[in-house]
Amino acid sequence: MALNITQKIRRDFERASLRREAKSILTGRQWELHASLVKRCKAAREKAIRHFDKSKSTRVEVAYRRLLNKAGSLHKKFDHPYARNDIFHKSDLMRQANREVKAIHLSRLARIDNFEHQERSKLMSRSHRQNQLQGKPTRDFTKTVDRRVGQDRRKCTVSPIKHTRRRDR
Repeated sequence: MALNITQKIRRDFERASLRREAKSILTGRQWELHASLVKRCKAAREKAIRHFDKSKSTRVEVAYRRLLNKAGSLHKKFDHPYARNDIFHKSDLMRQANREVKAIHLSRLARIDNFEHQERSKLMSRSHRQNQLQGKPTRDFTKTVDRRVGQDRRKCTVSPIKHTRRRDR
């Protein structure tokens, strides 16, 4: 799937903002999970690049043979020989084979990037939930064990929940 420039910019901005947000809000254990995710994805990228560099000539040759066989196969439509390009031109077939191999490699790298982005966003949402719950039992306990008496008890304390009082009639 080819992305247009707007989608590419949006994707890159989302990834960069998640990286920046991860640096600011993650706790120790969460940061370890994040670092291991980054390390795994970096290793997968490096392995894919090494594999591509090592086997590029073989892959191009296989793609070239496939394109050559496709060009030499029987077609059910008739193209007049003077009205078409040379389908057996070696440099055209070799260029097409290089393009296909490169496209497969880039799609593999894009899948690794997408996996990293999805896992990072899952980790961030999980850490948001955990950070919201951190200290919640203590806050709830102090709220319920309020030992003030009488009128003092009716006074609103500092709390994230807005309290409303009924007027005395």
